[in-house]
Amino acid sequence: MKYIKKVLCYAINTLMVSSILSSAYVNAEDTNENSNNFNSGIYMSSEEQYNLFIEICNPDNDRLREYELMMEEHEAIISSDSNSNPMLRASVRRLGVPFFAQENNYYCGPATIRQMCGYYNGTSNLPSQSQIASDLNTSSATGTDQSELINYLNLHTSKTYETYWRNGKYSTSSQLFNLIIADINNNKPTLAHITDATTSNWRYSTDGHYLCLEGYIDDTTTNGHNVYVVDPWLTGHNISSGKYDVTVDQLYNVTDRIGT
Repeated sequence: MKYIKKVLCYAINTLMVSSILSSAYVNAEDTNENSNNFNSGIYMSSEEQYNLFIEICNPDNDRLREYELMMEEHEAIISSDSNSNPMLRASVRRLGVPFFAQENNYYCGPATIRQMCGYYNGTSNLPSQSQIASDLNTSSATGTDQSELINYLNLHTSKTYETYWRNGKYSTSSQLFNLIIADINNNKPTLAHITDATTSNWRYSTDGHYLCLEGYIDDTTTNGHNVYVVDPWLTGHNISSGKYDVTVDQLYNVTDRIGT
């Protein structure tokens, strides 16, 4: 991948960043009690996200190189034949991300971010969901913009993240699984956004919801591939631990984008 020269990246001004955000993410009006729905047909390129990372985080050379290595790893996963060159993996791996139930019907983004930051930074001094929601510009009308979540993770955790869209970057369940495996093997929870979920293909219905992926199961005897979910929507799944696993095909069918 060819990256835009750093000297040009640093010259991006606030007006240009605002323009990128407004053109890359189109908020949709809430249509049910747990909706954070966006138009997945319009998304940032990797180069645009790279530029935004520089503008928001003002990284030093080491952090900038970390982001570039992440981009290179992602591109290698997507360009490889996932079936003939599977990722090196354990049979089962989980990170132990803490669970926090979202405090209202549009806080799935802030709750998921709190879970992920709790994993990285510990749970004793975490900001409240309402404070995180304020930092993310979360609203009852539009939920939380994906770019706000990625920016927050890049600013407040030790890892770097970018958004990958289904059919924009990954187009098979095996590619999605390999991206998740790479994250988990790197001690990095994956952010996921699900949409068009119904009780026939998920535990509850939603046209937009954020949650966290904290692990995977690779059963070579049955060729079963499952992903561990940490889901802040307690009202929907009614599992006190907030955790369950789903098949990678099931996840792929309802996930329109991930933060990886």
